[in-house]
Amino acid sequence: SGSHNFARLPIFGLKDLVNGDTVYHQVPSFEFLNQDGDAFGSKDLENKIYVVNFIFTRCPSICPKMTGQMYWLDKKLDNPAFNDIQFISISVDPEYDTPNVLKNYAFEKDLNLRRWNLLSGDKRTIYRLGSDGFYLASREDVMAPGGFLHSEKVVLVDWEKRIRGYYDGTEVNEMNRLKDEIKVLMKERKVEEEAKRES
Repeated sequence: SGSHNFARLPIFGLKDLVNGDTVYHQVPSFEFLNQDGDAFGSKDLENKIYVVNFIFTRCPSICPKMTGQMYWLDKKLDNPAFNDIQFISISVDPEYDTPNVLKNYAFEKDLNLRRWNLLSGDKRTIYRLGSDGFYLASREDVMAPGGFLHSEKVVLVDWEKRIRGYYDGTEVNEMNRLKDEIKVLMKERKVEEEAKRES
């Protein structure tokens, strides 16, 4: 029939029926400051696929591992075909993690700032975005290591701001799965674009 037959990734979050069409949860618009002190947010991610996690630079537990796994993923996608894939790390300790602190952290970890932005801003807005936007825990907690509770999950978001996957950011096999599913998502987008051109 000439139709494409491949497994599509699930779409996570709440959904509604609007005029007979299913409307899925979208990550709400956001804007913070990146490691250069520049505003960065949803407008910069329009029509892009991106990978996001929540970390903080003084984290004594999972953050170094998560950053290392994201670094590995960035290297694995070091190909022009993946130039539009964006990486976002949002600090849950923004009062300490100023742009300058995030910049130094990026240099220490040798992060690829051509497509990786580390973000800081109003902590209440960040915590609300974590819980309501990405469905992840992100808040202050005196009982948590370093004083902040945040998820080890890495989130894959598509070009329509829909959540398409959750992955354990401390596990190599999970990051391998993310790498493969980014390719699946890119294929899905290509098929959709071809269908629009043909219709």
